[in-house]
Amino acid sequence: ITARTKPQTSPQNAETYLKHGEELYQQGDLQGAYSHLMTAAALNSQDPRCHVGIARTMIDGQAQGVGSLAKAVVHLKAARIIVDKTGTLDQIAEVSLMLGRCYEGLARFDLALAAYAQVDGRTAVAPQALAAKARCLLGAGNEQGAREVVDEMQRTGILGVSLYDPKRPTTSNLNTHAALSLQ
Repeated sequence: ITARTKPQTSPQNAETYLKHGEELYQQGDLQGAYSHLMTAAALNSQDPRCHVGIARTMIDGQAQGVGSLAKAVVHLKAARIIVDKTGTLDQIAEVSLMLGRCYEGLARFDLALAAYAQVDGRTAVAPQALAAKARCLLGAGNEQGAREVVDEMQRTGILGVSLYDPKRPTTSNLNTHAALSLQ
């Protein structure tokens, strides 16, 4: 194979499309980002960054007609299969957290809870997963379960004592924690 006939499906081309797709995402061009990330995934379907980028673009682009939560789940499942084999704990946690949020948005609380449970407690996103688990339990109507998770967060120091007020409703404590964790 000469340089002239080299296939267009090289990992280098996928990396170029991936980087440009991420740049377009950062600039707010979700349609352009989606197009480039889909091309990157077609060129290198074993790169979980492509699938995560597509899912993130679909989640953020719902209002613009770029994607949907259900389609984002498909890409996150593909990413999860790859990171389960070759990824780090942090990559598995990130994908699991995003997958849980998608399932929660689709009101599939059982699947969301299962995804949040797969976030290792040693990762940087573990506090977010616990907060999401509590929010999900609350959304599913399990206030006692949500309260237990909030209590666990307070006991372990994830939710500071000064932020937690046992006299306030569970939702108020969760909302306070969620607002601070997004900052």
